[in-house]
Amino acid sequence: MDAFNINVKNIGNKLILSLPKKIFTSLNIDKGDAIKIIIKKEKRKYILLSKYNWLISLTKDCVNSLNLHKGELINVTFGWIEKNPISNSLFIIG
Repeated sequence: MDAFNINVKNIGNKLILSLPKKIFTSLNIDKGDAIKIIIKKEKRKYILLSKYNWLISLTKDCVNSLNLHKGELINVTFGWIEKNPISNSLFIIG
């Protein structure tokens, strides 16, 4: 899992993370894959589940718990959500 420092931006009244092309292409994650995002600000952290895209909107709970504002620099770590191996055995054809 790689950590990056990213500025918080806004579109209308929503706060978002806009991933630069360099970061978006450097991670070996396909667009639309389910990912885990760990957002850290000072000593607080928040875990957010999302689909991978170059624009990631932040939930109201995330914004309130970390007290985020437009233009702040936060530490963001991306990770994969592992597929549960049990789900494959539940749907055996035959």
